[in-house]
Amino acid sequence: MSLDMFQTLNVIRGSSRYNIWLYSCIRRHLRGVVWDIGSGLGDISGQFDAPGIEEVILSDYDPRMINTLNHTFLPLKNYRVVPLDITDPQVIVNHPGGQADTITCINVLEHIKEDVMALKHMGHLLKKKGKLVVFVPALPGIYGTLDRRVDHRRRYTKKTLRSALQNAGFVVTEAY
Repeated sequence: MSLDMFQTLNVIRGSSRYNIWLYSCIRRHLRGVVWDIGSGLGDISGQFDAPGIEEVILSDYDPRMINTLNHTFLPLKNYRVVPLDITDPQVIVNHPGGQADTITCINVLEHIKEDVMALKHMGHLLKKKGKLVVFVPALPGIYGTLDRRVDHRRRYTKKTLRSALQNAGFVVTEAY
């Protein structure tokens, strides 16, 4: 992760209204064991307290993020921190499948070169009938300086995101 990205996450950390809004968009989808892919500093997943959530698994590939998550008090009933690079093929070997009822991937997929492979790995971690909740930046036409500065590889349209999800074996039930 670049220093610019780490600094940007620290700025967003202070954007409580944005983080609350993001959580309000996804809360109704969260249940059971929720695995957050790319938890960063835990600003959004730290809010995962909806009824029906049994455990929250926070994960990130960056040691700075893992260290921060391990040393941050989060107001969650039951959570743990797991180092995880969702792009590593060893995810399939090192993590038993079917662990999560819900996986969240919020503002992460746009950073990943092989997004379909990462989505397949997420599918491995999901239980049968599990739900994947993805939030990504839209409108490829406005890709610009800010995107490059925070290491975005792309922005999505509904069509391109749906295609990536379907190519990874998911059935898309909602997109907005």
